[in-house]
Amino acid sequence: MQPKMIVFDFGGTLAGSEGYHPSAAYAVLRPYLDDFPAERLKGLTERASALLKELRNATELEIPEAQLLRLLLAGEGIQLPPETDLDNLIYDFWMAMDPHACKEGIADTLRTLRARGIRLGVISNTALSGNVMGRWLNEALPDNGFEFVLTSCDYLYRKPHGALFRVAEKISGLTPAQCWYCGDTFGADIRGAAGAGWYPVWYNNANHAPPEDAADYRYLEISRWSELLDAPEIA
Repeated sequence: MQPKMIVFDFGGTLAGSEGYHPSAAYAVLRPYLDDFPAERLKGLTERASALLKELRNATELEIPEAQLLRLLLAGEGIQLPPETDLDNLIYDFWMAMDPHACKEGIADTLRTLRARGIRLGVISNTALSGNVMGRWLNEALPDNGFEFVLTSCDYLYRKPHGALFRVAEKISGLTPAQCWYCGDTFGADIRGAAGAGWYPVWYNNANHAPPEDAADYRYLEISRWSELLDAPEIA
């Protein structure tokens, strides 16, 4: 049976990172920091990354980038002006720090799926809000057709927890059996989707070896987006 909706992960699935550029990110913050020393600013950003990794390893709850940034700046005695548009600041900071590019073939794949009557959405583990990520998607993939962009930043829990999948079902009005989920990470994406009763698609573009428990799951493995379009349920 053809799925009613296919939902996509973001990082590594819809788009790939083009590398980290801390100096460019520092320049985005500079107008807010007066004469704050550059070396201390570098250390601040490094501490932010380390703290985010530490917190994520300790809990399945998400740590919003805006809260983390506000905490670290306040610890240095820096208060952002009340009129600061945090979404814009975080977007500019993210774009400078970690620019992304669309995965090859994804634009054509989304266009073809829409033409075949399949609805589309996004669920992502990220410290970025859905507004910030949605802005990137709308600029990079115009007319993408995504009905929603759900991020763990906005909904507390990270995959493989089932909360984001349940929210997507409520928004779309669909059942788990009607939904597929595509992601590049076996743990968060394949286990998460399977645990929620969705059909998982492992976008294994990086040619990772399957984990030892892979045989416990029913899923489709692809390495190129054209292979998704060739799946019998979709073709």
